[in-house]
Amino acid sequence: MKKLGIVSAMLLSATLTFGQALPEKLQGSFNGRVYFDGSAFFKDKTHLGSGATISDIRLGVSGKYEKFVGKIDIGFAKKTVSLKDVFIEYDFKKNSYVRLGHFAEPFGLDYMESSGNIRFINAGCVTEAFAPGRKLGLEYIGWSKNFWYAGGIFGDTHFDQKLDYKGNDGYAFTGRFVYNPFKKEGQILHVGVAATFRTPDANKDGSASRSITYGANVGSMVNSTKFVNAVVTDANNSVKVAGELIGALGHFSLQSEYFYAQVDRKDNLEKYKAWGAYGQVGFIAIGSGYEYATSWARLELPKPGTLEFAVRYSCLDLNNSDSAIYGGEQQQLTLGCNYYWKKFIRLRLNYNYVHLDKHALNGKEDFNFLSARVQVFFN
Repeated sequence: MKKLGIVSAMLLSATLTFGQALPEKLQGSFNGRVYFDGSAFFKDKTHLGSGATISDIRLGVSGKYEKFVGKIDIGFAKKTVSLKDVFIEYDFKKNSYVRLGHFAEPFGLDYMESSGNIRFINAGCVTEAFAPGRKLGLEYIGWSKNFWYAGGIFGDTHFDQKLDYKGNDGYAFTGRFVYNPFKKEGQILHVGVAATFRTPDANKDGSASRSITYGANVGSMVNSTKFVNAVVTDANNSVKVAGELIGALGHFSLQSEYFYAQVDRKDNLEKYKAWGAYGQVGFIAIGSGYEYATSWARLELPKPGTLEFAVRYSCLDLNNSDSAIYGGEQQQLTLGCNYYWKKFIRLRLNYNYVHLDKHALNGKEDFNFLSARVQVFFN
């Protein structure tokens, strides 16, 4: 709590000073958000606890000077201080830029997007298992009339989690390519592919054997237990590929991704293979049709006053008989209701049904739960 207070005070002081003494060509702004969450579990064999929490608190500043853009975004969730988006960017043109810092890799639609803009309270078990999220790296992004493309080099894991590790850091090459021939309101078609090649970080003790872990929870901010989890030992490197589809027709939208992961292992051990896929459909009951964000190659956030319903089915399989690694299989159905009340306030309600196989943490079981979230933004 002491660290949280110190960092908050420093950020607030810097923001006030920044806002009072901006050079003529320098533009700056302060931003923040807070998420209030609650979950209620039903028919859970493992007796998961229902409850409420503040799942996320963010404070940040951003600025722009000529062709340079900078951002610092700090999270304060669960009594810890963590770096989110921290980068400097140079805009070559209105449709291309290079970015250096800590930010989301171009792999996994919902992990590239802000958590406040996705269609459900969480990104889903498949995305959580395979998308790398934010890493320290250097990236180039560009787009044209019908194409979007990105590529970069990144660290393999979150740099602030391994400051005292021995041995060399891992690295990753990640890229994404999108073809989007239709981008009008209510008439959207987007097909994309993404891939990443990664070497794992050293273990904390510096031993030669390195491991890669794939896992996911059920999407409740109140309980973060990973019911499916595969630890792949003696890993040399891994390759992950993904295919993505986005479409919209009038007030209906579609989003789907398929992920495949393969780990090459030492000493001629069998390769580990895993996969996952999800599909979701959205319907705007009150409001205008879906729109497309060309610069990010994904759907725009609906306008204030919009009422939206959505359904998502996810299947994640971390079992691989060839390598004798059984991380479990998770299938999940999620029903969502979103009300974009004001520009800075969003209300979300999710129902989840979860099925786990015999290789999951506590064996085969089925349970369901309700989750609700109030999102408040300041910017």
